Amino acid sequence: MASKQFCVLPYLSFESDFSFSIFAVWKATPENWKKHFGEDNTTFLEMYVDKDLGPIKTISVITCQSHLAYHDWETLISVLFFLVSGTNLGNPNLYSENFYFELWECLDNPKGGYTRIDKFSRRIISSHFKEKILPSQFLNWNNKITLDSNSREFKFFVSEIDRGFNSSLFRSLIFFIKTQFKDSYSFPEEADVQNFCSAFQCFLGVSVRADVAKVIANELAKRLNLPDEIKIQIKGWMEKLYEIRSIYTHGQEVTAEKLNYQGQRHIDIAKRVFQILIMKRCHGNGEKIYDEFLIRYFLSNEVFRSVVKTLSQDQAKEKLLNCEEKNLLGFIKHLRNMYANFDQKLVDYEPKSRIKKALKTLLYIFEDLYFKIAVINGSEHFLYPLHKTKELLDRHTADKIRDYESVIKELDAHGLSADCRDPDEKVKEITFRNLIPLSELLNAFANLRDVYLGYHRL
Repeated sequence: MASKQFCVLPYLSFESDFSFSIFAVWKATPENWKKHFGEDNTTFLEMYVDKDLGPIKTISVITCQSHLAYHDWETLISVLFFLVSGTNLGNPNLYSENFYFELWECLDNPKGGYTRIDKFSRRIISSHFKEKILPSQFLNWNNKITLDSNSREFKFFVSEIDRGFNSSLFRSLIFFIKTQFKDSYSFPEEADVQNFCSAFQCFLGVSVRADVAKVIANELAKRLNLPDEIKIQIKGWMEKLYEIRSIYTHGQEVTAEKLNYQGQRHIDIAKRVFQILIMKRCHGNGEKIYDEFLIRYFLSNEVFRSVVKTLSQDQAKEKLLNCEEKNLLGFIKHLRNMYANFDQKLVDYEPKSRIKKALKTLLYIFEDLYFKIAVINGSEHFLYPLHKTKELLDRHTADKIRDYESVIKELDAHGLSADCRDPDEKVKEITFRNLIPLSELLNAFANLRDVYLGYHRL
């Protein structure tokens, strides 16, 4: 064994052992110690304990074919962190605390012992070391991680490490992992913003000092194949992000309002944008799925607000029925974006009274369509969404007063037919004014209802 270094990840457990470029990643067992290191250090790792002060049985160890500097190990951990959590564009439940690592080196003397290496010191300790290393309270203990060695991301990062550890890509990942600590006391949002700005600047290769926010915003827009309206939003967001960095760096107060952008936290947006930049680098800029994800991310709030605004105006149904077709085009565009490019989890909207008013307008439209379509002898499947709506409206009407709140709570539009086409083909599709499919209106109702009832936050 050329190198007597080993890196310990006490709070991370992989499903199986694997190779990663010049590294071997394996579970700390007596057999694996002898296989990868030549001697068993299982007892030595008993210093790492769980929250109940018991020994951790799922420790991961990494060894390398060569002797490396501390910074190179830090780079490796940052890459593994991105592979585990950054490639998941959903809601991964692992944070940087789980990627806490310690780098050790065996002493070359007859008495044995170890050197613990960090960025400030080299601490020599005995092989009979009895100190206990306590875990962070922010750890997720129920993790069992699987990495697909055949995935494009895995192979991409292996090839990048094979080329060397010093690159703008790897440096940006080191900044990224610093933004993903759950402990907000030690790692406040303002510091996360600073690290995100450094990550973007490093990844995009921007070295200018004047108007750096605008330069980075423009460079970011160039890298993304997005509609101009989305590029404008991203550039505006990036400039706001850098404004926070400047305020924080110069010792001024960063208010809670400044840490948010259009109802979302700046650091949540930054995470998604950074993830997508890296994924596009892994897969090639031609991958449209990542651009579509960003479109949803930046459009969702705007689309929701616009749909609610149109549907909550006074006499909304009558205005939609009687206005010129050209005046419906904007509304139709937003309904279709809500159907194709929308994530309700990103919506932050008040007041709820306007959402309820918009939902009532949709119920008026559904009832109007019921009376117009019921005369057609369509199949039950074809008419079911309208029958269901009318049934609920009738059930919750007493003395000519309707309980719309109860109808809204009971009408789960997600469970209604999304297609709304007639299997018997007597009518091709139910539409409002021959322009807006019932399926899009039902989808709008489902999304508005979820936000109104708070289901989008579950």
